Amino acid sequence: MRNKMFFFGFLLFLSGISEVSVARGDDYDVEKVGVVDMRRIWRNYGGMKEAALKLKQETDSRQQKVEEKKSVIKKLREEYESKSVILSDSEKEKKSAEIEEKIGELQEYVYQVNKELKALDEKWRGKAIEEVKKTVEAYGLKEDYDMILNNTEMFILFSQDKIDITDEILKALAKKYGKK
Repeated sequence: MRNKMFFFGFLLFLSGISEVSVARGDDYDVEKVGVVDMRRIWRNYGGMKEAALKLKQETDSRQQKVEEKKSVIKKLREEYESKSVILSDSEKEKKSAEIEEKIGELQEYVYQVNKELKALDEKWRGKAIEEVKKTVEAYGLKEDYDMILNNTEMFILFSQDKIDITDEILKALAKKYGKK
């Protein structure tokens, strides 16, 4: 019963598509289709490499500050442990509170750094992604493509190698990237 309902629904869907097509007077055939391997673009495009390098440099810089803050906490803990025998209870509480405060500051700093790094990553990679989109669109218009698809998505189960234009897109991106 369920299969019959699905089949009937599918037929209804198909008839609806053909009616919409006829009603709009569409006689458009897709004649030229290209596919682009976006994973190769991300790996090989200089703009993406530059964005990744900038992020790594920024991350390394911030990581150094995190390590410095950790070092301060470690020294405070070692000092606390070495002097805990001779410290009064109030001094122990004071030292313990100081350590906890430093830990809280470190956690807040790490949270802020992660937030800032994420924003920078989105900004830098976003620029590169926009450049890729513009380049693909310009190439598609110039070469009279009806459609260019991302073949790294799971929706494309098969495509002939002859319609793969990844190398051409990489060349166009390299020309643009070299001008910057």
